[in-house]
Amino acid sequence: MTQVDESLLAGQWQKDTEEGCASRYPPRLTVRGGGIYEAPDGPEMGSLWHGGDWRAEEDALFIQAANDAMLSYRIIKLDRDQLVLADSAGCRVVYRRAD
Repeated sequence: MTQVDESLLAGQWQKDTEEGCASRYPPRLTVRGGGIYEAPDGPEMGSLWHGGDWRAEEDALFIQAANDAMLSYRIIKLDRDQLVLADSAGCRVVYRRAD
Protein backbone atom coordinates (compact mmCIF):
# COMPACT_ATOMS: atom_id res chain seq x y z
CA MET A 1 0.00 0.00 0.00
CA THR A 2 1.19 3.48 -0.81
CA GLN A 3 0.74 6.57 1.29
CA VAL A 4 -1.24 9.38 -0.37
CA ASP A 5 0.58 12.65 -0.89
CA GLU A 6 -2.18 14.91 0.41
CA SER A 7 -0.55 17.99 -1.11
CA LEU A 8 -1.32 16.54 -4.55
CA LEU A 9 -5.04 16.48 -3.72
CA ALA A 10 -5.24 20.19 -2.96
CA GLY A 11 -6.66 22.35 -5.74
CA GLN A 12 -9.45 22.44 -8.28
CA TRP A 13 -10.50 19.42 -10.32
CA GLN A 14 -12.77 19.05 -13.36
CA LYS A 15 -14.53 15.74 -14.06
CA ASP A 16 -13.24 14.09 -17.24
CA THR A 17 -15.02 10.76 -17.58
CA GLU A 18 -17.60 9.29 -19.92
CA GLU A 19 -18.79 6.40 -17.76
CA GLY A 20 -22.52 6.65 -17.07
CA CYS A 21 -22.06 5.59 -13.47
CA ALA A 22 -19.93 8.70 -12.89
CA SER A 23 -22.92 10.99 -13.43
CA ARG A 24 -23.60 10.88 -9.68
CA TYR A 25 -20.32 12.69 -9.00
CA PRO A 26 -19.98 16.48 -9.31
CA PRO A 27 -18.49 18.11 -12.42
CA ARG A 28 -16.14 20.25 -10.31
CA LEU A 29 -14.35 19.58 -7.07
CA THR A 30 -12.20 21.85 -4.89
CA VAL A 31 -10.03 20.10 -2.32
CA ARG A 32 -8.58 22.27 0.45
CA GLY A 33 -5.97 21.57 3.07
CA GLY A 34 -7.25 20.73 6.51
CA GLY A 35 -9.61 18.07 5.21
CA ILE A 36 -12.31 20.27 3.64
CA TYR A 37 -13.72 19.98 0.11
CA GLU A 38 -16.36 21.79 -1.94
CA ALA A 39 -18.38 20.58 -4.90
CA PRO A 40 -19.89 23.87 -6.14
CA ASP A 41 -22.25 22.28 -8.67
CA GLY A 42 -23.08 19.29 -6.49
CA PRO A 43 -26.43 20.37 -5.04
CA GLU A 44 -27.79 21.61 -8.38
CA MET A 45 -26.74 18.43 -10.18
CA GLY A 46 -28.15 16.05 -7.54
CA SER A 47 -24.61 14.87 -6.85
CA LEU A 48 -23.53 12.42 -4.20
CA TRP A 49 -20.96 14.98 -2.95
CA HIS A 50 -21.85 18.55 -2.00
CA GLY A 51 -19.04 19.60 0.30
CA GLY A 52 -17.67 18.65 3.67
CA ASP A 53 -14.79 16.67 5.08
CA TRP A 54 -12.22 14.42 3.44
CA ARG A 55 -9.30 12.35 4.64
CA ALA A 56 -6.72 10.12 3.00
CA GLU A 57 -5.49 6.82 4.42
CA GLU A 58 -2.93 4.73 2.56
CA ASP A 59 -4.38 4.36 -0.96
CA ALA A 60 -7.95 5.39 -0.08
CA LEU A 61 -9.80 8.68 -0.08
CA PHE A 62 -12.72 9.14 2.29
CA ILE A 63 -15.22 11.82 1.28
CA GLN A 64 -18.22 13.05 3.23
CA ALA A 65 -21.36 12.50 1.15
CA ALA A 66 -24.42 14.74 1.03
CA ASN A 67 -26.04 12.52 3.70
CA ASP A 68 -22.95 13.02 5.96
CA ALA A 69 -21.72 9.43 5.55
CA MET A 70 -17.98 9.06 4.98
CA LEU A 71 -17.60 7.09 1.74
CA SER A 72 -14.41 5.27 0.77
CA TYR A 73 -12.84 5.44 -2.70
CA ARG A 74 -9.77 3.59 -3.92
CA ILE A 75 -7.23 5.96 -5.41
CA ILE A 76 -6.19 4.44 -8.72
CA LYS A 77 -4.06 7.38 -9.82
CA LEU A 78 -3.03 10.68 -8.25
CA ASP A 79 -0.51 13.06 -9.75
CA ARG A 80 -0.30 16.77 -10.49
CA ASP A 81 -2.70 16.49 -13.44
CA GLN A 82 -5.08 13.62 -12.77
CA LEU A 83 -7.11 12.02 -9.97
CA VAL A 84 -8.76 8.66 -10.70
CA LEU A 85 -11.03 7.13 -8.06
CA ALA A 86 -13.01 3.89 -7.92
CA ASP A 87 -16.08 3.53 -5.75
CA SER A 88 -17.20 0.34 -4.00
CA ALA A 89 -19.19 -0.73 -7.09
CA GLY A 90 -16.12 -0.38 -9.33
CA CYS A 91 -17.21 2.85 -11.03
CA ARG A 92 -14.16 4.86 -12.12
CA VAL A 93 -14.33 8.63 -11.84
CA VAL A 94 -11.62 10.66 -13.56
CA TYR A 95 -10.80 14.26 -12.61
CA ARG A 96 -8.26 16.51 -14.31
CA ARG A 97 -6.60 19.43 -12.59
CA ALA A 98 -8.40 22.67 -13.38
CA ASP A 99 -6.17 25.23 -11.64
